[in-house]
Amino acid sequence: MSYKNFEKAIKLIEQNKDLCEDIAPQSENAIVNAETALSVSFPKSYKKFLKLIGSLSLGPIDIFGLTFNDYSKYMPNDVVCETLKKRKISISPAFPRNFVPVYDLGDGEIFCFDTEQMNVKGECPLVAWYFGRIEHLYEDFGDFLLEKVLLGLESLEEDGKKVNK
Repeated sequence: MSYKNFEKAIKLIEQNKDLCEDIAPQSENAIVNAETALSVSFPKSYKKFLKLIGSLSLGPIDIFGLTFNDYSKYMPNDVVCETLKKRKISISPAFPRNFVPVYDLGDGEIFCFDTEQMNVKGECPLVAWYFGRIEHLYEDFGDFLLEKVLLGLESLEEDGKKVNK
């Protein structure tokens, strides 16, 4: 079911590209470099998202992706930069090294892949992390992506934008 949700989300993004910002499809090499920089493996669906979309801003929704290849300089909404930034914050408990943030609520709570929980299909759950509190949210990226794309489109529609569904 979740891969179908991923496909639905990608179709909605493609139908509404004129409303999207920051779309920059990434190469396989860029994805491998990002995984290497973080010492993790991304979920299969997220890799496909990176290849097709790169990163996404849709109304108030910003989904982290790959936007930059020089990780020595911070770029907001870049999954590598955001992960490295969270890992450097000195808090207790520390940000887990197996977590990869993909969405920030702006209040300290972030949605992350738990890459230690990768299943046989190459997918892992998304969890909410809030200064040590962890809550399971989505079985995989497909469910998350569809929900956020629908929320972004709904917000834009409420703002009077023409949305294709």
